[in-house]
Amino acid sequence: MVTCDLIAGEDEELRAVFTMRTTNGERVELADETFVVSAGQEEQVNISLEGWNPAPGVFDVLLAAYDQYGRNLDERSQSVVARESGWNVGISSLTSDGNINIGVKRSGYTLLADAVCELTVEADGGWSTTQIVDIAYADNAPVIEIKNPNSIERDEKITASLACSFPFDIDDNPEDDTLSTYYKPGSLLAVSTNEVGWVIGVAGVVVALAWLLGGVQAKKPRQDRTKPVKQTSSTPAAETANQGPVAAPDPVDEDDFNLQIDRTESDEVTEEVEVVPEITESMVEVIEHVEPEPEPVDITPSGRLASLREEMGDGDVQQREGSIEDRMKKFFGDGE
Repeated sequence: MVTCDLIAGEDEELRAVFTMRTTNGERVELADETFVVSAGQEEQVNISLEGWNPAPGVFDVLLAAYDQYGRNLDERSQSVVARESGWNVGISSLTSDGNINIGVKRSGYTLLADAVCELTVEADGGWSTTQIVDIAYADNAPVIEIKNPNSIERDEKITASLACSFPFDIDDNPEDDTLSTYYKPGSLLAVSTNEVGWVIGVAGVVVALAWLLGGVQAKKPRQDRTKPVKQTSSTPAAETANQGPVAAPDPVDEDDFNLQIDRTESDEVTEEVEVVPEITESMVEVIEHVEPEPEPVDITPSGRLASLREEMGDGDVQQREGSIEDRMKKFFGDGE
């Protein structure tokens, strides 16, 4: 550690004793503490430590040399840095898909109880961020997630670096303290579980408010529109007329009355019925059948003759009773 030149006097040998202590008063063991130089001789000696393992930190040490009479020959003070060994931290993974995820690996991390470790992520475009990483007290190796910064371009190089504060600035493998990759923007459709819950909740509130304010209403059943239905109903007289030709009446003697009666037919009664659609699914068509009002009976002789003439013309429906003379007598009341 230290090299010293010892020179003895011409008449007397030199016996030198070296001591070392820290600024905290701790005595440091040396490999060799006593050196003897013959009278008139000069010797160069090396001062080294033996089995000293101080706590990590920075402190000053004082090296002093004394002769056999206790006189102080010389002393030197020097600042010393003590570092811990047998531990390592590094970056195991670095991915970027919108969010940036950094995996951390560690070994011998119980020695880092007093260390402060920082993770720094930088992009070539100038963006950077730094986060404190709990190395010693985390149950599992930490995984750091950085939300999408929205300021890094596609395929822009990003570099993650992990370092601990002095005196834990040097670990057993410095090569794994840095890792790089190229940035990939996240998908616009990527939504976390918590964000999905918020979206559903907000949508429900909006729909409820719209329903309360009348903006959302239940859909009414659709009403089908049908065209009016025309239905023609004919009187029984008209139906009878359409059944076929009517048998001609028996010839009448020239001496008898010559009567001509125009046959009247009931006019067709046509009614237009409009079907009103119901709200229900089925449709009901209503057709009204209107019966013609009966014509008034003419009780005069001419009217009764016309009625008889009409009966005579309906030979296919009613069967004649007696000869025409009998019916004529019955008509004028002679047979009563």
